[in-house]
Amino acid sequence: MSEAVTDDRGLVQMVLEPSATSARWFVGLGAWGLLLAVLNILHLAHPTQRISWAGVLTMGELNKAFEPQTTASAFVASDAVFMALCGGALFLGLRSIAKEDGGVEQFLKSLLSNRTWKALSSTKDGATMTMAAWSLLVGLLFYLVWGLRYSGWFDPGVYSVSAILVAFGFGLRFYSLADEGRRQAATSERSMVAVGTSSFATLSRAEQKAARRAEAKAKALAKAEASKAVSAPALPSEEE
Repeated sequence: MSEAVTDDRGLVQMVLEPSATSARWFVGLGAWGLLLAVLNILHLAHPTQRISWAGVLTMGELNKAFEPQTTASAFVASDAVFMALCGGALFLGLRSIAKEDGGVEQFLKSLLSNRTWKALSSTKDGATMTMAAWSLLVGLLFYLVWGLRYSGWFDPGVYSVSAILVAFGFGLRFYSLADEGRRQAATSERSMVAVGTSSFATLSRAEQKAARRAEAKAKALAKAEASKAVSAPALPSEEE
């Protein structure tokens, strides 16, 4: 019973105080949800249908997901619930980001000026990062242009295109960052080896000879111990 309570408290804590990555997801999803909610009230989220958030979130159990705009109510309870959920996610994400160095201001600046967008016109961080940047940009632009032109902000067909491009872009970006981390680790290891070699070179000749003799002596001792173990007579068995 106590373990279940501890797990529940841990989950609640993760939601109320999200990590840096989770906070950014909270902000993105919360802002996007609020945008869709406002557009839905204005009958701009879909060309002909009004979205029922109760129907969408429960897969049609509580209500139909779509209703004709001509007969649907202008504002219903599910609109308020959905906006409260999205607003809460946005608030929790921004509150967590505000505790970081630079706060919300630095976060907003980083949305426009970061390594990903700089890779659009440069391959300094690798071709993979450049491909990731262009995939993200094309996916976002496709969604924005289609939404502005056709009021298709909530369209599964649009999502099937833009979501694939954005997901592919994020995947390439994470791969590029991970590959960079591996390269930096390898470079650091080579630097440590070089430092050790250079440190040995700075020793005097007498010290170098002593170090080599000590290394040779250790190898000879290890070889002797191995030979002794191999040539040692076997213990008699109980039958003998």
